[in-house]
Amino acid sequence: MERLVTKTHSEVMTTLKNAGSTVNLTVKYFKPAAPFLNKMMTPDSPSYNNQDNGSQCREMFPGLERQWRVYVSIQLLFAYLTRFCPGTDKLRTNAFEVIGVDGSSTGVIHCDDSHSLADWIRAISSNISFLISKMILMMNWMHERVSPSLHRPAWKPKFVALKGPDIYLFDYPPMQTRDWVRCDTVFKVYECMLQICKDKELLDDRQHCCNILAGTGEKLYLSTESRAELLHLEKAWYRTNHSSITRLKNFQWTYRFSQLRGSSDDGKTRLKLHFNCDPPGSTEIREIECTGLHTLLYSMNAFLSAKLASVDQRSYLVINSHTANSMMISCQPNQLLWINY
Repeated sequence: MERLVTKTHSEVMTTLKNAGSTVNLTVKYFKPAAPFLNKMMTPDSPSYNNQDNGSQCREMFPGLERQWRVYVSIQLLFAYLTRFCPGTDKLRTNAFEVIGVDGSSTGVIHCDDSHSLADWIRAISSNISFLISKMILMMNWMHERVSPSLHRPAWKPKFVALKGPDIYLFDYPPMQTRDWVRCDTVFKVYECMLQICKDKELLDDRQHCCNILAGTGEKLYLSTESRAELLHLEKAWYRTNHSSITRLKNFQWTYRFSQLRGSSDDGKTRLKLHFNCDPPGSTEIREIECTGLHTLLYSMNAFLSAKLASVDQRSYLVINSHTANSMMISCQPNQLLWINY
């Protein structure tokens, strides 16, 4: 009897070839191979119900007997991920929480290190954004800073959506069409101004913040979870702004954009636009009077931004005010237009 345990594969094959027509093999139980051999066994196999072999296999590979157990399930559509402690500006260390649309929570999930945390945040945020992107141009959870009190925290979650020419702020995500109609906080994007806050403008430890200034005098201070989300909001804002103003028509008077020499206002109701015109050196002044001057100025800024953000250099600028006389200004391929809206 020859022992083959210490021989190489080539030596074993050579020995078997030279052994003749009959070979008697004595084999030994090999634990690592058991899981793979057991898969090929049938209920009729002699060792199929061998309890000893099964227990040895479980001891050798305990993970093979484990199964995933679901402790909590969160619907990612309209959910949001946050690293902040609820209602505060305190950031958790290597930890995050996912809040579902129904208020259900995963609880605080702790990661081993910052790299693992970044991977989880990236994966979850990407899935949430993918689900939302199928519905609206931009929808995302943000936090609005409110006046804190004894029974109310300083930060309140808000569901922000950009739809058509409007920006919506909900306490809860809209699940039905009527929810959009009943939304209490709605502004025209081209009648507002978006300001990304610099470090010196931040009110607390939350770093990724912005202001939305409405022509009606309202001011919203919002926070996102990351710089990427803030930039996504800014990009979506200008895309929404541009797409909405390109639909505005009915021009009343026109000037080339290059003719605009300057502007002035009295801070109350009057705005003057100064244009260069023929003959060269002469100036023509258009005076606009409206009760919503700030709305008009924000609109002018919005449409200037839309012109700059446009991929097509011939895109036009529009300025609108839903105030006295429903006045509007537009800039068609390098033209400034007065519109009766």
